[in-house]
Amino acid sequence: AQGGGDGPEAVADGLHDVLKLSWRATSTKICVLISDAPPHGLDPSGDGFPNGCPLGLDPIEIVREMAEKHITLYVVGVEPPIGKCFISLYQYERM
Repeated sequence: AQGGGDGPEAVADGLHDVLKLSWRATSTKICVLISDAPPHGLDPSGDGFPNGCPLGLDPIEIVREMAEKHITLYVVGVEPPIGKCFISLYQYERM
């Protein structure tokens, strides 16, 4: 693989793509995010995009939209330091 080099990942981009999927009206909508890094913009140290997603996407806003569309988000954080970030997304989705 090439590219990257910074710690954070394009989480907002991936979640935004979930919003664009064509779901059947009666389907159970589930998204599983497996990550070893937080989204861009939440921790500027070592982030190639310290001001957030270069496309201007906000992961918190996207999670809110997912909740409105009844898309359940499950997050698997494979590195302990990112737990706080994704717990925050979970708590926001439940508000």
